[in-house]
Amino acid sequence: MNSSLNQIKFKCVFSDIDGVLTDSGKTYDLNGNVISKSFCDKDFTAINLFRKAGLRVIFVSADDRVNKALAESKKIEFLHSLHDSKLALISKFLMENSIARNEVIYVGDDLPDVECFEALPYSFCPSDAIGFIRERAFVVLERAGGKGCLMEIYELLDKGGIPE
Repeated sequence: MNSSLNQIKFKCVFSDIDGVLTDSGKTYDLNGNVISKSFCDKDFTAINLFRKAGLRVIFVSADDRVNKALAESKKIEFLHSLHDSKLALISKFLMENSIARNEVIYVGDDLPDVECFEALPYSFCPSDAIGFIRERAFVVLERAGGKGCLMEIYELLDKGGIPE
């Protein structure tokens, strides 16, 4: 890895989970509760690499059961978005931590992410995100959800491949 990642201006990566870190596939029990999801381990490697480079990684999700438990087990910051919009939670976080909107990366794939894509200049989405999101993304990734999206972003940053 080269040193360009250490020279970037970003401080945080906010990521949706379902459809970004997963392919949106879920396993349900007989009561309709989600009991498992499939994640790409390359994304957890990317999270560790982002952390080593000094960036905070924060998950933003309405799922406070499976996704929150996973975040806690991996010691990843988690913002729960069930009653508040994702943008409201992120804006509060940014204000509390004196971080500007142009110092963060946002990754999402679906309608609950639209506000973030419109308000945060560095928004990324998987190649299989809904069209409404792809149209608003700063970068549409080559990889589909659940196939290493965070790793692709890390590699782009590390190579200096994110345009200003």
